[in-house]
Amino acid sequence: MKTFYQNSLDFPLPEHRVKRGSSRDIFHTYMTKGVAFDPVFNMPIMHSENSIPTGIISFSEAMSTKSLDYSNYIHFFENDDQIERFWNSPWRYLPRLSKFSGFIATDYSTGTDLPDPIRRWNVYRNQLTGAWLQTLGFHVLCNVRCPATGSDYFLTGAPRNSIIAIGEIGCVKNCQDRNRFLGGLIRAIHELHPTGLVVVGKDSYGVFDYAKKNNIPLHFFSGTTERYYRGDTNV
Repeated sequence: MKTFYQNSLDFPLPEHRVKRGSSRDIFHTYMTKGVAFDPVFNMPIMHSENSIPTGIISFSEAMSTKSLDYSNYIHFFENDDQIERFWNSPWRYLPRLSKFSGFIATDYSTGTDLPDPIRRWNVYRNQLTGAWLQTLGFHVLCNVRCPATGSDYFLTGAPRNSIIAIGEIGCVKNCQDRNRFLGGLIRAIHELHPTGLVVVGKDSYGVFDYAKKNNIPLHFFSGTTERYYRGDTNV
């Protein structure tokens, strides 16, 4: 069950401020307490989740908008610099974010244009923030991205037989990107056996036909980027 915190004093002490020798905990090891890790790649393991959002709102929207629907889930399908704000100072934002119904784990970039060590670090951070938020009592959906083959560390910490989230925005317009996205989705379905997909984006170009053929429930939500290009100024 989700734990509600009314203000910053209700949260556990911000352990990232505890010095390690003469250095601060820049690797966020405080987040690892209570988190399990897979034995092969040491990726943080997220627990299965069966709740489905009634709506979503981006992290930056949640922190900048005054009139809010707290039944929404917070998502991080944004530029990495926005996610970095949360990563660097999560305790600064949790008093407000804790009022919402849940989270979708972070979405640091893991594209093929990045060197593999950076991709691995970003997968680790996506999994760790999700697993850490779960240890605090929040509902958190695992955000799944993976290549069609190889780089097995992408999925080792993702939950099996669970609702999972996936971001479609900006991933399918280009034919090459679309094939890469579809290959990763098919792989995730085969390996994770999801009980449902929470999709931030649209049902476009038939990329979710395979999920439909496998009778996987799909739940679509518009993201900030999509609404912006559609002409919605309230983003």
